[in-house]
Amino acid sequence: MADLLDGMNSDRQGDDFEEEDLYEMDQSEADERAGGRGGGSESRHHGYHRALSCDNAERMSLSQHERNLAITIKEAIAAAPDIDLVSDFMCAQLALIDGDNIEAALERVYHLQCFREEYGIHDTATDGRKCFADYIELFPTFHLCFTFDSGNYIMMFDNTKFDANKVKTEENIRTWLGGTYYTCAIFCPDFEAIRSGAVVVLENEGYAWKRDMRLLEGIKRVWSEVASVYPMSFQKMKYFNSGTAMNVLVSMLKPFLPKHLQKNVEVGCQFEQRLDSLYLVPTVEEANERLLARVEETLQKRYYNERAFEL
Repeated sequence: MADLLDGMNSDRQGDDFEEEDLYEMDQSEADERAGGRGGGSESRHHGYHRALSCDNAERMSLSQHERNLAITIKEAIAAAPDIDLVSDFMCAQLALIDGDNIEAALERVYHLQCFREEYGIHDTATDGRKCFADYIELFPTFHLCFTFDSGNYIMMFDNTKFDANKVKTEENIRTWLGGTYYTCAIFCPDFEAIRSGAVVVLENEGYAWKRDMRLLEGIKRVWSEVASVYPMSFQKMKYFNSGTAMNVLVSMLKPFLPKHLQKNVEVGCQFEQRLDSLYLVPTVEEANERLLARVEETLQKRYYNERAFEL
């Protein structure tokens, strides 16, 4: 607990810190999209292919098998008349998630292509920061913290602050779904992050029954349109201070989740205080500034790596 509070104090000051205690704790238990057309240059080290230039070469390594799969996906995309070319980074990302299921990879690419066109998603760090800032404004204090710890990117939410009534206008729907798209992007800034999977932590104390079905419908929509299509994996979802209402809701959601994630959803996690008391400090405004700064930094890392990487 003392280490967790130390982490909170570091976060308040905007310094780098670790969230391992919160991740483990359970007291009950391109700036423009890269064209994907590069011929590719190779540099080998212990059997691994690396980007020519990237944020962290170790985290941007591909095995020869992964690289071959990515090249196969790239060739399949180039041969598909209805699908736009994507970056070499995205081809590798698809290979890490879909393996040799080329049909699934093509379906993802086409779905996301249509999604970006429909909602005006530019897929850049600049657009991502603006969209995420609008997302925070649409759902105040829904996002508590975004951080990196023990090899995983972690996002913390307060489920009680999601208001489904706010996503009825076209503008707000674009903000909501676009914000979710860029949330997926910040979970995947490099290949090691994609392999490791995202960690999601959710505060639930005070959640009311009357909101359950609206939240359920909202989650189903955002899952079907973005989260289940974006090429990423989830390592774990932890529901803190969840009562009967949320536990039942999660049981209703599980059938929509990937099988690997169904086994890694934890409900009933306990902590002695609400998580917002740890992260929305010293003020909500400053907490949001920290959150946006980290989101922007990670988006820049993602799109830098996407521009630099070549198969």
